[in-house]
Amino acid sequence: MTGIQTVPKWRQQPKDLGAVVCMADSMWSTTGTTPEEAAKFNTLPKLFDLGGRKLLLGTGGENNAIGAVASELEAHAEHPVEQLAEATFQIVSKKMQIPEEERPQFLLTGPDAEGVIVTYQVHAAPYSTFDPVEKMQVTRVATRCEYPAFLGIGAKRANEYLEAQRTSGRHNFLKTLTDAIITGYGAFNKAAENLHVDDRMQLGIVQPEGTTILYPGCTNVGGRQQWASYLQKITGRDIFDGDAVAGKDGFNETYKHRDASEIIGGFYDTLMAQLDVAFSAMNDHATVTEMQFYGDATLQDVAHARRIRSSARQQLNEGVTTLLSKDIKQMGDYHARHAANLADRAATLGK
Repeated sequence: MTGIQTVPKWRQQPKDLGAVVCMADSMWSTTGTTPEEAAKFNTLPKLFDLGGRKLLLGTGGENNAIGAVASELEAHAEHPVEQLAEATFQIVSKKMQIPEEERPQFLLTGPDAEGVIVTYQVHAAPYSTFDPVEKMQVTRVATRCEYPAFLGIGAKRANEYLEAQRTSGRHNFLKTLTDAIITGYGAFNKAAENLHVDDRMQLGIVQPEGTTILYPGCTNVGGRQQWASYLQKITGRDIFDGDAVAGKDGFNETYKHRDASEIIGGFYDTLMAQLDVAFSAMNDHATVTEMQFYGDATLQDVAHARRIRSSARQQLNEGVTTLLSKDIKQMGDYHARHAANLADRAATLGK
């Protein structure tokens, strides 16, 4: 399991309120559980919109401990993020009485007392699984962290990915949210090489205008109330209020639930596919540029790779903008349009 955060460079300008991209995998710590129990836990969220422009990202822990902490914090989401971070430490280390070796770790993102979006890292247990000396250090409390930030067993591989990018000269210029998502995706994929990390990304964005989360279609967000709350957070509307979804009318809640689930699930799949295309196009452009330097590719090859990268990035940016719009009809349209385009391209490759 792992948690990753990246941030656009413009977030670091003076007086900028900021924006942060959060990513979590969907694999839980299931030590001592049966395969059936493990399958149940591996559909649970690890990324939560607390309200008040705050996101909680957790890793580790047993029996949905992260969700239990999120439920505790939601009632106090109006407090600055530094206070919530301290409260998270107290909940995990004192109130929940979780054994030290089973305590989850957290990244908590949102506005601080001055309204600037920052992240606090909450370690309520020895946090290193790689260095025995660090593992024996005194338990830490909430600390404000720098970007990018990583948690969990995949953190080492994610750090290695970004370090390899830097040392090879492939610097990541994060000018926009889309840039931050592409870079985070690269680190996420590297982390997913670990057997205890999967590739079902849970995505969250915090910005001055609000927060946005997006789960894989297999995620079990809970009962009707939790599902309705998730739909309202991602679409900005109450799907069960009697209004129609995607142009339909006159059907009951069961159909509305199903339609909303299919639309958002399809949008998620298409957005992830476009993200993979944009990431591959970025790498291909970098490779062709290096080949041109050594005389193994022409300037025309570089220009062609740049056009492909630009087109892929533009299509992904459209998806990110659609996600931020909280408009379920736009999500359905994006899925229908780009899924058909991806299918056509796959058919071409198969010839």
